[in-house]
Amino acid sequence: MHSGYMTSTTGKLGRNSPCSCNSGKKYKQCCGANTVQPIPSYQKVVSLSQVIELLQAHRYVTAAEKCGQVLLGQPHHAGANYLMGYALLQSGETMRAISFMEAAIANGLRDAAAFYHYGTALAMTQRYQDAAFQFTRALIEKNDFEDARVNLANSYFELGAFPEAGEQYRQVIELNPDNWKAYHNLAHVYYYQGGVEEAVQFFQKSVLNGPGYAEAHASLAAMLELNNQPEDAAAAAYRALHLQAGNASAQVVLAKCLRRRKQWPEALRALDAIDPTTASERTYISIHNERAHNLDGMGQYAEAYEAFSASKQVLARLRNITHDPLAEFQALDIAETYFTPQKIAELRELIGSTAADSHSTPIFVVGFHRSGTTLIEQILASHPEIGAAGELAFLSHLETTRLGAGADLPAALEALLANKDARPLLDLRDAYMERLTAQEGTQGKRWIVDKSLFNMLHLPLIHLLFPAAPVIHVLRHPLDSMLSVFSQNFLWGNDWSLTLADTAHAIARTWRHVEQLAPRIDKLRYMRVGYENTIHEPELSIRDLLQFIGAAYHPACLKFHENRRVARTASYEQISRPIYSSSIQRYRNYISHMPPQAVDAVRPVAASMGYVIP
Repeated sequence: MHSGYMTSTTGKLGRNSPCSCNSGKKYKQCCGANTVQPIPSYQKVVSLSQVIELLQAHRYVTAAEKCGQVLLGQPHHAGANYLMGYALLQSGETMRAISFMEAAIANGLRDAAAFYHYGTALAMTQRYQDAAFQFTRALIEKNDFEDARVNLANSYFELGAFPEAGEQYRQVIELNPDNWKAYHNLAHVYYYQGGVEEAVQFFQKSVLNGPGYAEAHASLAAMLELNNQPEDAAAAAYRALHLQAGNASAQVVLAKCLRRRKQWPEALRALDAIDPTTASERTYISIHNERAHNLDGMGQYAEAYEAFSASKQVLARLRNITHDPLAEFQALDIAETYFTPQKIAELRELIGSTAADSHSTPIFVVGFHRSGTTLIEQILASHPEIGAAGELAFLSHLETTRLGAGADLPAALEALLANKDARPLLDLRDAYMERLTAQEGTQGKRWIVDKSLFNMLHLPLIHLLFPAAPVIHVLRHPLDSMLSVFSQNFLWGNDWSLTLADTAHAIARTWRHVEQLAPRIDKLRYMRVGYENTIHEPELSIRDLLQFIGAAYHPACLKFHENRRVARTASYEQISRPIYSSSIQRYRNYISHMPPQAVDAVRPVAASMGYVIP
């Protein structure tokens, strides 16, 4: 996932602060000219009238002092509490602002602007769920409140509720087709839902509606680079820099384009040219990460490790995870207890031999993150009879929503067995095939690759629903996978990826699960493929893969890098090149910097896979 250029109007509202849209202007001269709403009118209280005049003159400290005097005599006055909160918000005292705005609303204030500013303060403290509620209240009071709708969408975005965010941005565009920020942020929604082509289109619309905003051009540049269009990306980045020298997002894109040409010193100079006032905290995730990749290219591994660490630390602060980062794997214990060979046979008998009503067969390419699965997917997708659906992530969604997750799944399956009712499982299978065959580039293909990595944690369900489907498990030296995850950032999900220690435990736990369950499944079409073997002997590996699937060998698979299909994963750039071996045993450059406990956690995994750790 890309991480450096999301713009949100829920940022800091200090009137003299740099605008969060990175235009280079002060907030009061840019988004603040529209975003900060008029102060609502209240009863003719002399002191409050003076407060309002002070606020309109941007004399926030004095306004807060005057409000304090009013509240000494009338501590429950809704208007005074609100105006105090507003003054504090504009002064940068967000936590105090929240407490006063909360008191205003508790004392009966019902005003669209008050709900809006309260929501904005909550969003600034990352309380996005509460912020969304307040923005919704503002819209109930004033349905055409454009900025409240934009910030409601922004809050949904921060919560990862992308469909809801997208719907709100579309409503903003319907109300105001010239709102470049709505196009801009809607493009991000499409990107995070896997629609890179749609994201490019909406960033282009953002540029058309906001041609004078550097960030619109910079975001388009970033998406073009992700779409494997480095020359167009560089051109868009230069347009952004023409509007705003040192724009952080644009300089990061330039650095990426230079790195792709192995111009590492030039890329570092591009990063050094960033104007810090244009960089949000989120942008620093990309700045540190890009610097690390270039230092790695120059062989400066200690400095690269420090930069990768800095990137992860910023990401961890933003994500603010308070739960166990390995919690998502707790359900594996339940699955390992439930799916015995006998239970799998009972479920197989329940479903029967009815085949899916489709001319296509899924191929499940699985493995831990950054293990070479994208390479295998691209190789297979270069075959004329094989399409690729990307990381569909639909099977686990269907399982959770239709059957249940964790402890709920065995109970749901037991109910089906008791009632001798296979229909829910067959419906799940049909829904999956409908989604799989609807993906771009899959029509008319005999086989379709689903590269959702953690499908390896659903092997019993895969075999029950698709007994003829090949499962290709890609293995890579666990320290190389661990290091590659360390050098890649995820804005949502994969909570374990924030530290090397948690990543190591995730590798060990998922491997142990597959090791336990795969042998229990009779006639599972399961093949392990070593990433390193594919690199060293590509043609032999490709022939073995295709033979396992049942497809004839085709030379196009060896020329996978010529395939115009753009992979929607972090490996999009690597697979556009012919096979290279520099990623093998890359961990040797960093093992002295890795926490010993992380290395020790994957030693049994490496031995089981056939690898050696020094």
